[in-house]
Formats: sequence, structure tokens, C-alpha cells
Amino acid sequence: MASIQINKVTAAEHGSSIEMICGNKTAFVYSSSIGYLQVICQNAAHKCFRGAGKVFHGDNAWGLALDAYKSADMKAMIECAKNIIRK
Repeated sequence: MASIQINKVTAAEHGSSIEMICGNKTAFVYSSSIGYLQVICQNAAHKCFRGAGKVFHGDNAWGLALDAYKSADMKAMIECAKNIIRK
């Protein structure tokens, strides 16, 4: 089982977010109250180009997010976020 350090959990009327570290990866997961999920893997490419990460829509957004990443660390952090901030 991956060791996940939770840095910050934020809840507001428009959605909830969580920042986590697992191994050498940092992730930001945002779940919007209007039905989308945004996942940002804050790696070297993100730090260089400041991309917006990946956005998933629909009832199966959490499943799509899990399928979009190959890394066990990212999958573990998405699953952790799902358990903490899912409505």
C-alpha cells in the first residue's frame, strides 16, 4: 500500500479539493459541484509548462481518472481523494 501524505483539504460551495504527496509525485484533485473532476500531477512537465492537468466529466469521472494514469502512486492518490471528497 502506498504511503500518502495529505497536505491540504479545501471544501467550498463550488467544490472540494485535496493536495497530496505519494512517493516522488504530488497531485492536486478538484471535484466540482457541477460535475467535473480535475486531476493535476505536479511533475517536472507541469512545473515547466503549467498545464491544467486532466479534466473528467460525467457520472464515471472518478473511474475515468483512475484509468487515465498508469502510475500506482497516482492511482492511489486519486482513490484516496475519492474517499475523502466524493459527494
